[in-house]
Amino acid sequence: MTECASEIGSRIRSLRLELGLSQSELAGETLSASYLSLIESGRRQPSRKAVAAIAARLGCSVDALNQHVVNEDPKVGFAITFAELAVRNGDMTSARSALAAVGSDSRLNAPAAARMCVVQATLAESEGDLETATGLLEQLLHNDHIAGVTWAEVATSLVRCYRERGDFTRAVEVGERCTTHLVEAGLSGTPQHVSVGLTMASAYHERGDVARAASLVQSLVDDAERVGSREARGSAYWNAALIAHGEGRQRDAVQLAERAVMLISEGDDARRAARLEAAQAWILLSLDEPQVSKAMSLLHHAYSQLEQCGTSVDLATVAREIGQAEVMVGQPVEADRWARRALDLLGDQPRLEKARSWLVLAQAQALQGLNDQARNTARLAASLLESMDASRQAAQVWRELGDLLSREGDSAGACIAYDRALASIGLPQQSAIARISPSQPAEQGGTIDVQSAQPIKRSKETTATAI
Repeated sequence: MTECASEIGSRIRSLRLELGLSQSELAGETLSASYLSLIESGRRQPSRKAVAAIAARLGCSVDALNQHVVNEDPKVGFAITFAELAVRNGDMTSARSALAAVGSDSRLNAPAAARMCVVQATLAESEGDLETATGLLEQLLHNDHIAGVTWAEVATSLVRCYRERGDFTRAVEVGERCTTHLVEAGLSGTPQHVSVGLTMASAYHERGDVARAASLVQSLVDDAERVGSREARGSAYWNAALIAHGEGRQRDAVQLAERAVMLISEGDDARRAARLEAAQAWILLSLDEPQVSKAMSLLHHAYSQLEQCGTSVDLATVAREIGQAEVMVGQPVEADRWARRALDLLGDQPRLEKARSWLVLAQAQALQGLNDQARNTARLAASLLESMDASRQAAQVWRELGDLLSREGDSAGACIAYDRALASIGLPQQSAIARISPSQPAEQGGTIDVQSAQPIKRSKETTATAI
């Protein structure tokens, strides 16, 4: 898709909507509605004859459709293009410098300003500033100068940001609306449609709608196979692997993940390949018989690759997973170090990944006999998840803590943790012991104590995300 095709398509769409015309009405007998849809989405450069026919029906001149709104300074255009390329290569520092050089240049035309906003949103997401990224992406979703492939990428990013903020309901709402728009625009089955759909499916899965997620992923896998895009197929297989893992089909999960890695690794997107390699390691750690050695090798390789092309959030995710693997092999000091590295990389932004890193740190502290610290850290993780409306994930954290305390003979503490798990998913407190506050002193049976803890077994609950 060329910039020219995107701009003229956007102007045609804006004029059509102003006149209250449907695509079929504008197409008339000269063009097909599907062809017009491709033009408006920026996926087709219209012929001169088509432009003339469209201009006649819109009541404007051909020049009015072809001309730029404002002539763009070549240096400004070059800087924005450089920033876009830097983002795609994972070089966020260079992208940030290029945008700083543009600043608030008054020579920016509307399409260039929109492109610049896309880069700013990407940078905000990469830094973990999901609130800023979400605000920018919401604006871009309704920007007439964002169309076609770029619009679909904006939609995917917006769904992903809401998911990572723990707002699964909003992620699903936006995803459903955007996929409907892409289907109506004639883009059903394209890599862009598959990408938005898969990200939405992961939000469904995180929310607990496993059946809906599985059905959606299977449909998108079929679409990806039909389209034939290697990238779309790789993403589809990865999400299918997550679903299979969540359903307990471990062999299928491993095979699907390996197939996804193979497809993505054949491309030139090093960041994407490294993230998927780390995600494959997560599945290996989740098996009934964890393949820790292979997973650790994949994780360290992914981390070294992401140091060159990844974001701080990418690195934090892998660091946290390395910490989890160190817990599983009984190396609490190393686990503590990697968990703290993940938290440092994430900064102050509340997100699912931060809560997960806190849980790994809690496990490492428990193994070191730091009982009070382990208890408080685990409660921080669960409380953060609850504050993010991530009730299902919070319940999982409380349940794992309850399992740990039960194994160590702390029945009162385990009951409290299990009760918090039930409360996280909306079930009221029942037993008298469950109503004891975790902050009450030990002699009243309320303190959660962690003694000579064993590693918390990796749950079947899915914590990896769509790639």
